[in-house]
Amino acid sequence: MASYDVIIVGSGPSGAAAALALSRRQSKRVLVLDEGQVEENHFNFPSLTSALDARTMTSVSALLGPKFEAIDQLEGEAWLHPKLTAAAARHVLRGRPFSVLNSRGVEIFKSNCSHALGGMSNAWGGQLLRYTNRDVQNIDWPFEQNIFSSAYDALERHIGISGVVDDASDLSGGGEIASKPLDMVPSAALLLDRYSRRAARFCPSPIYLGRARLAVNGGGSLLSVDAHSLGETEFLETNQPGLYTAQKTITQLVSERKISYRAGSSVIDWKENEDSVAVRYLDSRSGEKCEIVGKNLFLACGAMQSAALVAVSLKKDSITVPFVDHSPVLLPLWILGALPIVPDKSYPIQLIGGLRAQRDFFSIYYPGGMFWSSLMRDLPCSYRFGARTISNILRRLLVAQIWYPSAAGCSSSLKIDKHGGMIIREHEARTAPPLARHVYEFAKLGAITVPALSKMTPTGWGFHHAGTLPSRPHPGELETHLDGRLWNSRRVRVIDASVFSVLPAKNHSLTMMANAYRIASELHL
Repeated sequence: MASYDVIIVGSGPSGAAAALALSRRQSKRVLVLDEGQVEENHFNFPSLTSALDARTMTSVSALLGPKFEAIDQLEGEAWLHPKLTAAAARHVLRGRPFSVLNSRGVEIFKSNCSHALGGMSNAWGGQLLRYTNRDVQNIDWPFEQNIFSSAYDALERHIGISGVVDDASDLSGGGEIASKPLDMVPSAALLLDRYSRRAARFCPSPIYLGRARLAVNGGGSLLSVDAHSLGETEFLETNQPGLYTAQKTITQLVSERKISYRAGSSVIDWKENEDSVAVRYLDSRSGEKCEIVGKNLFLACGAMQSAALVAVSLKKDSITVPFVDHSPVLLPLWILGALPIVPDKSYPIQLIGGLRAQRDFFSIYYPGGMFWSSLMRDLPCSYRFGARTISNILRRLLVAQIWYPSAAGCSSSLKIDKHGGMIIREHEARTAPPLARHVYEFAKLGAITVPALSKMTPTGWGFHHAGTLPSRPHPGELETHLDGRLWNSRRVRVIDASVFSVLPAKNHSLTMMANAYRIASELHL
């Protein structure tokens, strides 16, 4: 007999969205199985400035870690994401290990997936954007856009979105705004002012620019939290007040007794029966192997780990599936005429935009809260000179993170062995996209840069993975139906980004959550 109507594996954005949708359906028994790792090293300072000013071993350890591991990137090919270098964020990447090989078969780097409570939302920037018809035109996108509308609305009301209606509103997909946007740093405010004056003279402007839509201080239906302090701690901790993460939804639903949650549960495999699914998992606290039975199983472990669970549960010797990686191009911008001050209160994401004639999308960041060690690797000078000048550079520096739609033909694959071991393989060498048009339009706004300073991040480095179990109207082996069901299943559904065979230029966080919310809302129980 099934103990639960739905068992969800994973507590990241997709798992949290599905749990939220199911909690709103009366008398439904929902269990979230999760490793549920949380911070072990807490950053106990209200801001980056206060930690730097303290000048104690406690503050040094909070900033760099007990073994100074946060400055590992100063040497070697260390490809740890700057949001995960701090001691308080190291728990985020302790899931299944994987390695990445380039097109020549040479290992680029190794990393891990996430087993954290809240998954990779612990490290996201908080941008939640809707996809529009423009985003999905002429790409292999199997979903009708209007099927996400009600889910978008429900999630935005739950989370709360800060922003403003401006020239970038259509680009971000519109939607409900609950609170005003965050304050900008002087260089970003100057850039936006120049854009506004130029756009008033040239209609239509060849470039969009406007405020970001952020899950920060949004005032949604979540439990009340303190406002975000803008203390530049985004690169130092993972649970700041005012910033939404999936952890907050799971925590609220558990506190309200709307779902059950079992941390320390490492799912081994499942077996589907006629009227139920039996899930085996290892209880990390007791070391015992346990079994729980549910009517339905939702996989929300992330694109790689969900595919690995499929491979292990179906007892495949090995499988090779597509791997879609949404890695951005990073382009530094030097803002002429910006005030020579370094703000001590800021949020990384300042502006968003895109070129009118292209289907790109860019976010403009202020990097003041980053470790200087993460920035100095990319300065065209020695570390000694960079250490002396970086504070002056930061006064006028912004960074454009430029995204393009993922390739129609998948340029990478993921091989998974029978034990769940994972290797990503690039099929062809990655090349930087042309940036001349971006450089030209930024220069018109007094933002100076050159393409030679751009940086391509390696495959697998970021957080936006997808496409391992793509949805199709008529799925084949190792694909999924549009309602998330595996090609050969009635009761096992994949609800994370594994089902997206291609990604538009914008990040897919909100759409991934909306798809999970939709699947959970439409599930016949």
